[in-house]
Amino acid sequence: MSFILMLEAVNLSAGFDHPLFENVSLRLQSGEFVGVYGPSGAGKTTFGRTLAGLHKPATGVVNVDGRTVPSKGFHPVQYLHQNPQLAMNPRWRVEQIVSEAMVPSRELADCIGVASDWLKRYPHELSGGQLQRVSVLRALSGKPRFLIADEISASLDPISQAQLWQTLKRIAEQESIGVLVISHDKALLTRVCSSIIQIG
Repeated sequence: MSFILMLEAVNLSAGFDHPLFENVSLRLQSGEFVGVYGPSGAGKTTFGRTLAGLHKPATGVVNVDGRTVPSKGFHPVQYLHQNPQLAMNPRWRVEQIVSEAMVPSRELADCIGVASDWLKRYPHELSGGQLQRVSVLRALSGKPRFLIADEISASLDPISQAQLWQTLKRIAEQESIGVLVISHDKALLTRVCSSIIQIG
């Protein structure tokens, strides 16, 4: 039996000059898909970044398995950006980008659909769908326990969108990775997730 980890947000509030959301609580188990739904500007992205340790909460806490995640070293929660090119160094080849945390196996790259010839290219030489797969490969290479998927398929065509989610669902099930899916598309969340919370 695999050990079940829990990502938990308790009464979380965060924002910039003023809170974008207040007193939001969440529990996400390893292997589970939970959706976050809300209108633009409601703070969905800030919520996801706060869970991944990229934004400091104003109030509340984020725990993994009952413990506060350390600010340095390996972070068990990885954030996937809506626009992957903004999270990549344009001067680096894809091979260097995906190996930033740990060199991924060829088996994992094949499973995600990252072709070997992409590795020698620069980010601007790949399509949006290809870059998002590269982003997923980089996030998974470090063996995270949880992923925050922030509108990661919003700019993809329906076929590419379906392929990306099928791949992520399969890997998350095999590796017991919990996935928080942030989207304004409630139909997508209903298809992909076991439960949905609303912000805003």
